Amino acid sequence: MKECKEDKCFSPSRKRGWCESHYNLIWRRNRYEKKFERYPFGFPVEKKLSLKSKLNEENGCVEWLKPHSSGYGYTTAFGEKKGAHIISWELANGRNANGYLIMHKCDNRKCINPDHLMIGDDALNQKDKVLKGRQAKGNDFKSTKLNENIIKEIFCLFRNGYRQRQIAEKFNVDPSNISNILNRKRWRHVEISL
Repeated sequence: MKECKEDKCFSPSRKRGWCESHYNLIWRRNRYEKKFERYPFGFPVEKKLSLKSKLNEENGCVEWLKPHSSGYGYTTAFGEKKGAHIISWELANGRNANGYLIMHKCDNRKCINPDHLMIGDDALNQKDKVLKGRQAKGNDFKSTKLNENIIKEIFCLFRNGYRQRQIAEKFNVDPSNISNILNRKRWRHVEISL
């Protein structure tokens, strides 16, 4: 039986010429080195961002090359994993964004161009979403029981003398839902001809 490749080890070789303990040791070391080989300690964050992104000439966005399934780019900088757009904004503005959101003016989640980013809070982000027409409404929700045709039918039934409770029972929804629809608090994007 062959012996381990490692000097002064006389254990029998099991995997790729090494004994079990040396193979595991080498495998762990290689895994560790592969994880950190591209960006050694002290590697400039700015350079890391530039290596993982490229300029889109059409819209001026600096796009992250391998975004997460959410659409945002993530990387590790300053000892923690953050959104690449957050790190880019922090580097450009010289301050930490703790407690705030970094929002995209361009609505491109992959963009890390500091000129396309602004700081805000959740309320401002929600307003921005509504103004730009990205707010989910009506049929965009998968769990909705109603659709635009049913909303038109609800208005028609109400005009024909049905009570809100009767309409709610017909469509298997809460009467408050019917009230919100008729008072244009919900489904107001549906055009109703009077």
